Amino acid sequence: MERLRDLYLRNEKLWLSLAGLAEYVFGYFGANAFTVGRHATALDTAFDRAIPFVVPWVFVYSLAYPLCFTPALFVREPRRCRTVFLAFTLAMAMGVGTFVAYPVTMPRPPVPQGATGSWLLALTWSIDKPYNCFPSLHVALDWLAALTIYPSNAAAGIGVGIIAFLISVSTMFVKQHYALDVLAGFIVAVLAVRLAEIPAMRSLVSGDAYGGLDDGREAQTLPALDE
Repeated sequence: MERLRDLYLRNEKLWLSLAGLAEYVFGYFGANAFTVGRHATALDTAFDRAIPFVVPWVFVYSLAYPLCFTPALFVREPRRCRTVFLAFTLAMAMGVGTFVAYPVTMPRPPVPQGATGSWLLALTWSIDKPYNCFPSLHVALDWLAALTIYPSNAAAGIGVGIIAFLISVSTMFVKQHYALDVLAGFIVAVLAVRLAEIPAMRSLVSGDAYGGLDDGREAQTLPALDE
């Protein structure tokens, strides 16, 4: 048991990142598959209908997947790493719970043949069915990354925030999300970060909760990225 604990502590950021990836894959795509065939609501407004379908924005949209894991590059202190993972888990729980309880769908227009990025959008849509719209977890997790990086590295947090904003816009241009989805996704990010910081939640990531781990020690995982 001691050896397993030491293995975890030496590679804590890696294990937390893998756990977050597993949460996303099984939670997001599990809810997506569960919703197929169920009644789903459309949340389109006049604002959404006025936004043009611009396929090349899919290149910006695709940045959402790696961006949500950027805290692993910039957050170093162990307790802070666990707080980020806790916030990620809370955001996933809010998103997936809403997907299952209140399914929302978005009709997708035909992809123009020969449009720049059409192959990437077609691939994205073949994997991600037109559900899991409200709230947008793509928006939520990327804004969560920016908000959790900022206290450790303000410049990186601002940079990630700018990209998160562009991704938020892209979700509407590629007709993946409604404006309400985007707004709700941002709110989920803020709520998850706030909830992860309350005293009751902080006790879950303290050194005592991890067998007396010294929280002042820097995480050893991915040392090349921490330098």
